[in-house]
Amino acid sequence: MERKVFLFIVLAFGLLVGKAQTVSKERLIEIADSVYNLPRFADYQIKNGEPVVIEKETIYLTPEELAKIPKSDPFYGCTEPGCKYYIVRYPCDIEVYNTLADLCAMRVYIWAKSQRVFNVALGNGIHLKVSYGGNGDADF
Repeated sequence: MERKVFLFIVLAFGLLVGKAQTVSKERLIEIADSVYNLPRFADYQIKNGEPVVIEKETIYLTPEELAKIPKSDPFYGCTEPGCKYYIVRYPCDIEVYNTLADLCAMRVYIWAKSQRVFNVALGNGIHLKVSYGGNGDADF
């Protein structure tokens, strides 16, 4: 009986922890929209369809490769492989807006664990390292 209760508690805790780390597509779009709608990004607020959510994770880098990452890089400090993050991409009509970066609106990068925006890629190809929002958890 004790073993069954212990197993149930372990399984229930595991489900709660797994559930807490899952972020819905709607929540990610809501977080990204709060950045997208900031006045400083008014020139890139071009909506052409629904935002697209892409799930990614960081890869393993050798110590030599890590040393080459500049402090200005949005991924600076993430030394662990497998750190999940999301990219919310706002699509646009490339035939109407001719840009170098194959996007005319923007992409918003969000850490999965903390739900903090850490990077914004603009339509002109510029990446801005930002820190916006979050739930108070560590990023990774």
